[in-house]
Amino acid sequence: MIPLIIYEALPAVYLTMGVLLLSFADLPLLLFSASVFYFVGAAIWIMRSAYRRTDNASAPQKKWLLPDLLYEFMPFLQALTGTVMIRHVSGPVTVAGFYLVFLAVKRLSQRQNNRKCISHLFA
Repeated sequence: MIPLIIYEALPAVYLTMGVLLLSFADLPLLLFSASVFYFVGAAIWIMRSAYRRTDNASAPQKKWLLPDLLYEFMPFLQALTGTVMIRHVSGPVTVAGFYLVFLAVKRLSQRQNNRKCISHLFA
């Protein structure tokens, strides 16, 4: 069994490795591995977040326009789009890329604060 501090950090490590490889790699195999790291990290993050939800996710109060899976992946898709815009486009579009990454980090931190780890699950 891996220590809790490593277990909790794994999705962030996978996401970071994916973004770094995407930012600096030019070879197709490295770009493929960047996308695998990124989407595996996002999937693990989403699965853990769904497991730790304390509200009743199956009976929402409002009718959402987005499917649940797209809603959960939206910040990760925004961060990925922003990273690609920063890397491959210049000029004012780069500012929009930074804004997308900022929004994604803001949404993820809000979700992280609202879906805390329940400590008795790991005892």
